[in-house]
Amino acid sequence: MLGFILALLTSCGRHAPTGDWDGCAEDSVFMACYDLIYDKPDSIIKVASSKVTGDSLLHYRYNNLLSRALFAKGDVGCAIEVNDRSLDYCRRSDGSADNGYTTMLLAEALNNKGVYLSALGKYDEAAAALQQACDLQGRNGMTKAQVNTLINIADNHYTRGKFNEASTCYRRALVLTDSLGLDDLYLPIYSGLGKLYLDLGNYTMSDRYFTDAEKWLDGSTTYERFYFCTARGNYYFYINDYKRALGWFYKSYYLIDDGIGRLTSACNIGETYIYLGEIDSAERYINEAADIGTRTGGKSSIYYIKGVQSYIALLRGDTDRARAIIRQLHNDYDGISPEYAYLLNKRLYQYYEAQKDYRRAYRHIKEVNRYDDSLRNVRTLNNIAEASFRYRNDTTIMAKNKKLEESRKEINKLTFMTTVSVLSFAIAVLLFSYITLLRKKRAEQHRKETAAIINDYKLKVIKNRVTPHFIFNVLNAVMPSFRSHDELQAPIRSMVRLLRSGLTATDSVTVRLAREMEYVNDFITLFTISKGIDVETTWDIDPSINADEQIIPSMFIQLPVENALKYAYDGIDNPRLTITVRKSDGLAISIEDNGIGIGNARRDEPKENGAGVGLNAMNEILRLLNRNKAKRITMEITTPDDGQGTKILIFIPNDFKYLL
Repeated sequence: MLGFILALLTSCGRHAPTGDWDGCAEDSVFMACYDLIYDKPDSIIKVASSKVTGDSLLHYRYNNLLSRALFAKGDVGCAIEVNDRSLDYCRRSDGSADNGYTTMLLAEALNNKGVYLSALGKYDEAAAALQQACDLQGRNGMTKAQVNTLINIADNHYTRGKFNEASTCYRRALVLTDSLGLDDLYLPIYSGLGKLYLDLGNYTMSDRYFTDAEKWLDGSTTYERFYFCTARGNYYFYINDYKRALGWFYKSYYLIDDGIGRLTSACNIGETYIYLGEIDSAERYINEAADIGTRTGGKSSIYYIKGVQSYIALLRGDTDRARAIIRQLHNDYDGISPEYAYLLNKRLYQYYEAQKDYRRAYRHIKEVNRYDDSLRNVRTLNNIAEASFRYRNDTTIMAKNKKLEESRKEINKLTFMTTVSVLSFAIAVLLFSYITLLRKKRAEQHRKETAAIINDYKLKVIKNRVTPHFIFNVLNAVMPSFRSHDELQAPIRSMVRLLRSGLTATDSVTVRLAREMEYVNDFITLFTISKGIDVETTWDIDPSINADEQIIPSMFIQLPVENALKYAYDGIDNPRLTITVRKSDGLAISIEDNGIGIGNARRDEPKENGAGVGLNAMNEILRLLNRNKAKRITMEITTPDDGQGTKILIFIPNDFKYLL
């Protein structure tokens, strides 16, 4: 992968104005203009050029604005020339009677100079100018401006491969930003750190910082969004996610329509299309970048663009054009950085390999590999140095935080004592009202708890009345099976499950439908063994119902089935039992037999042991469950006109709350 040497073109850094000019004439006008520099540079140039106010501070503030707009257009030479006029004014003026505004103007002009020289590749001169600006801002309390300059210094170090120094400056800027709450500066700092870790090959840390930076996109300037989108695109390019990289590069492309910014975006898009195999699209954007580079006169950018054009020519099989471009690169080698020398050797290797001149191709690939090895060594050393600095920096911050925490505790203690004294009188006044309300609240809570206890007790009484009766029936059903050892295992297993169901029925108001079906089937099995009656049992469950999740009241199928088996089939030749469960507006449960009818069963049996015991228990449970509920469970018992058979229909509304 070629890597994006165009990161050098985006290292102009943040150099927007700061709030240190508060109170200066027309400050709000300047802030509005600076926000529009990259959106409407031509309009800003027109406004700034028309503000001729003589040899004054205001005039040279507009002069700085003009130089910024020229730089945004890509005219770096004119930007430097205009900026030098501001520097000359500051040297001629002592600024003794302007509240320090001349000093601010000088720091701003020095910062501009550093940014412009970085764009021209004059990194040592740029570093000197930026350091002068930073020192001047530090001595005069221009903290926000100093943060901006630290970011530009960090960008300068990064471009020169001094990653440890770059990390130091980014983190110094971050500490100042945290301490002053300068929210609008987090985006460039986190973006810079993301870019730094990207070049170190630490993609996890890089992604973390880019993710943090993205949170601050809202409210940022056009240039800051452009810078972030470009850096984020580089991240995805380096991890070979070219489609996502292309998306971010297009975002930066549409933010700035001319100058260095547009050139950078066009190059990024063009090279990404190369890796996506779309050569026509790649050539279109690279040619657009070449047109801008010819107008702006940036030697490094033109050198890079020509290298990409030669590679596109090779991909198209146009070796003559590739050879012509490579010759231009070779003849224009003076003053080119090692990164571009690396690119030159790579292009020459690609060219000679295509020409099958393997001897020359081998010579150039050796240079490429030598550079790669050197770069890996530099990255390793920088990683070690950066980690060491991070440890020292974190230790220092921890010590400072400890002192701050101690001071904070002392302040909190004094604040607490003062607050207690002030609030004591108010608390005394409000205390009586509070106690009165509290007593009322406790009385109401006690009433609710008492009602809940009573309801719970009633339900347990009902279940304790039903469960022993149920267990007695089960034991009567199982005992005859002991006479035959061959049939002993299955009945005993069913009996144990039934006994367990009787015990767990008292622990919960509800049961899963699937579990209730198991209990009913066990009871039917034991009953048929003990009575010698074969009851044809049919379960008709709606397919839309999940029996493992559907909840119903405990024993609400078991009790009607038990009554039917015990009392309905006296004298019936072909006993049948149908249990139906349907889902519509609620859950409808139907237990239907073809027996002698519930009226006849009640006449034949004593009341205390008859079919009414279980059904009366169900009615009592329903009364408690339905108490104070808008939606209620209903139970209906019907018999045909001829008095034969019984049908019990239970309806449970959707979302019924089983709360007592």
